[in-house]
Amino acid sequence: MPRRRNPNLLSAYLRQCLREWYQDNPMEKELDRGGIFMMEGMAKEIEGLADADLAWRMRLWKDQDPAVWEDLADKYYTRLAVANLPKIVDRFLKLAPVFVRPAYSTELNVYLQEAGRCYIFGLPQASIALARTALETALNNELIKRLTLLDPKWTLEDRIKYSEKCKIISAPMAHTAQDVRRLANKVLHDKPVTDGAAFDCLIQVRAVIGEIYEKPANKR
Repeated sequence: MPRRRNPNLLSAYLRQCLREWYQDNPMEKELDRGGIFMMEGMAKEIEGLADADLAWRMRLWKDQDPAVWEDLADKYYTRLAVANLPKIVDRFLKLAPVFVRPAYSTELNVYLQEAGRCYIFGLPQASIALARTALETALNNELIKRLTLLDPKWTLEDRIKYSEKCKIISAPMAHTAQDVRRLANKVLHDKPVTDGAAFDCLIQVRAVIGEIYEKPANKR
């Protein structure tokens, strides 16, 4: 059952303003409905791959009247952002900080932050892919300290096994890391994933990295 939302939140105020604006401008609502529907399809093509049919539509809208094109894009992404705000906040509230020693690399933290942001903003496949990269980066950084040289042929599965042998991670965390690897492989093979799967993956990766760089105070 969805939780009751605080009506005093800024996101609630923005949604209410949008509703009231359209109530006061019913003609704009009908015009925007058609424009936003069209923009949704075009945005997907522009964000990814497009067919040749998009070219003439781009000339019709973007090239001939840039102001109208900007207005359509602004309305589409503004409405999308406002509509998604409650879920974005809900996802953020599910996360908790991972307290660690300052021994991790900037590269690792960037991957982990971006995995977290992709999850928060509703991009589960990107979140899982980046979480996998963060996991592999953490293991590589620690393995190189112990082995000096890493075999470039090693897969992530191999790196997890050697990390357990080198006492970088415990057996339970090695098992967790292998679960992450398997889930990430599904993503790489275009298998659909849910927000829940992305959350579980992110929490698992954060747990493994948290064990590697655990702050002594956490052990009390």
